[in-house]
This record gives sequence, C-alpha cells and structure tokens, in this order.
Amino acid sequence: MKKILFTDLDGTLLNDDKQVSEGNRVAIQRLLDAGHYLVVSTGRPTKSAFKVVQRLGLTMPGCYMLSYNGGTIFDCSKQEIRSERTLPIEFVRHLFQEAKKCGLHVQTYGVNDKVLTTEDTPELQFYLAGNNRHALEHEICDDVFAVLDKEPNKVLLIDMNEEKLLKFRDEQREWAEGKCESTFSSRQLLEYMPEGVSKGNGVRTLCEMLHVDIKNAYAAGDERNDISMIEAAGVGVAMKNAVEEAKAVADYITENDNNHDAIAEVIDKLILGA
Repeated sequence: MKKILFTDLDGTLLNDDKQVSEGNRVAIQRLLDAGHYLVVSTGRPTKSAFKVVQRLGLTMPGCYMLSYNGGTIFDCSKQEIRSERTLPIEFVRHLFQEAKKCGLHVQTYGVNDKVLTTEDTPELQFYLAGNNRHALEHEICDDVFAVLDKEPNKVLLIDMNEEKLLKFRDEQREWAEGKCESTFSSRQLLEYMPEGVSKGNGVRTLCEMLHVDIKNAYAAGDERNDISMIEAAGVGVAMKNAVEEAKAVADYITENDNNHDAIAEVIDKLILGA
C-alpha cells in the first residue's frame, strides 16, 4: 500500500540553519526504500526549491515537488513539470499598482524563476537571503511589464510589518474574489497565486496523478500556507514550532521541532510504524 509524505521546507524539513539533519535524511531514505513517495511542498519558486532538493539527493524515482504553493507539480527524478498554473498579466499589474500605492515591496517571476521588481529594497535582500541568493537570479527594472515575458506563477508582497500586509489583503479581498488566492508563508510574506491554487489542492492533484488514496497521504508543515495541505491530507501534521492556526487543524502535533528531527518522528511513528 503506497503512502505519500508531503513536507514543507522552511521550518519543517529544514532546520533554522536551512539544513536537513542526519536523522531526517536517514528516515527519508527508509521511507523511499519502503516504496513510498516523498513530496517537498513549498511556496518557493521551482528553481530555488529544486536546488535544495538536489542538495538533499532527493532526485530518485518517488520524489516530487509542489512549488509556488502547489501551483506547480514537478517530478524530481525526471526533472520535468507535470502541471503548472499562472496568473493573468492584468491581475499582476493590479497587484503591483496597489502595492506601490501602499508603500509595499512587490515582486513577481519571469522565465527560469527570475525575480522581477522595480527597486532593490531591504525586503528584496531579506527574501533573497532566505531563498539562497545564489539559486535565484533577480532583475531591477523600471517597468516590470516591459520585461515580463510570460504569465507568472505568483506575486509576492514583502514587509517587516505584518499589519501592513494584513491591511492590504483586507482591502483587496473583494477584488481578489474569483481571480486569485492569497496566503501568508510567513509574517513578512503575502503571496498571491492563481485562483484555486493552494498546497491543499496540490496534495489532492498529485494523489490523483499517482493513484494514491488521499487517506494514505501525510502532510507536515508549520505556517499558514501549510494549513490547506494539513487539512487535505489523510493525516495532517503540525510541527511543534508551528503557528497556532496550523496546530488547530492538525491531527497530530510533533513532539520535536524542526531543529530536532521532527520529520523523522513523522516517518517512523506515523508512516512506517503504522
């Protein structure tokens, strides 16, 4: 009976130093050796997320990735996109215009996940540092839409003051209805994706693709953008270090945090030990 583990990256699979512990590495190998699937599920762009996946050696058959908060499904062994959703340019333009009015840093993504924005801000540097600045190209341009060569996967707003992002989200709620989805991947990051895109829908779609009963899906995360996949999976797991909103919907809360082999705990106790 095939099982599938969806794991968030930051704050879940990765420790605070952006590394994977040896305990988690060994447990992941046991999971794959037993014939089950592993899916890295992240809000990160495909290119930077796959750099992490490669570093972990998770490119063998059975390894997949949900990037852009579930908007892109990527086969890590074949290194190919299985499905992808994008935002219409007119929605991107609206979000840029409204974010600028509110004094918020805003960015989107071009070909090869290049970050496109109009200013080199402290918020941009904060973002690049958190995503391994060497894994992502970025371009500062006066007119993003003059160089944007495809419909992007998402728009990202960044501010160190969460209240400003919450206010923006509330003000745009009526406009966004029926057009796009929004979620927080941290207190500083407000993300806008195509309508219907979420990690939860990514869980459902990939389970269907792989013919795995969703009751045999396990999903572990720590942030608000993980809530939909925690709810969608047969067994939803919140990390000990998770936000309270994620813990409130979880079937299981880990005894250990992301710095102490929590994913190994999930694999050995819930999946292989079941």
